[in-house]
Amino acid sequence: RSANNASFSINGKSIDRVDNYLYLGRIFWWNDHDDAAVAARLSKARSTWGRMLPILRANHARPNIMARFYLAIIQGILLHASESWVISKGTLRRLETFHARCARHMAHQHIRKLPDGTWAYPPTAQVLNLCGLSDISTYITQRKTTLLNSYAQEHSLLYHEYLGDVPGSRKRRRSWWS
Repeated sequence: RSANNASFSINGKSIDRVDNYLYLGRIFWWNDHDDAAVAARLSKARSTWGRMLPILRANHARPNIMARFYLAIIQGILLHASESWVISKGTLRRLETFHARCARHMAHQHIRKLPDGTWAYPPTAQVLNLCGLSDISTYITQRKTTLLNSYAQEHSLLYHEYLGDVPGSRKRRRSWWS
């Protein structure tokens, strides 16, 4: 609470308190939540998908071909900087919903209302399988693992610092990821 009430000044002039700021295209919040960053990525991905989908449909692309475009373009936009995200269950659900909706469009298996008034929901696992996609958490985990493995390479400064090869560093007894 005292941190929230703290005020700062330069040369006697008070500095405004901000709840969030943009740095290198990413939104940072005072409470270190990544929900705003994920929401911004979702918005950009939706916009791009909305422009790309009609082109793929006009060319009668098969679901697996559409999925390749989705993975290369849309998911690159959607998961940019996701390696550092701390994702809440609600935010993960939003990402999963977008991912499943895109897969339904690729597979032409939409949620639809039946004549009796009930709704038919194609199983998400079946739709993802038809497109050759995995669930979104798999792709996020792959991105985080790729980043982690890059730090474990012998050419990485962090790796050599762990070994004590860098002047001024000391060898650590624990594993570097702990």
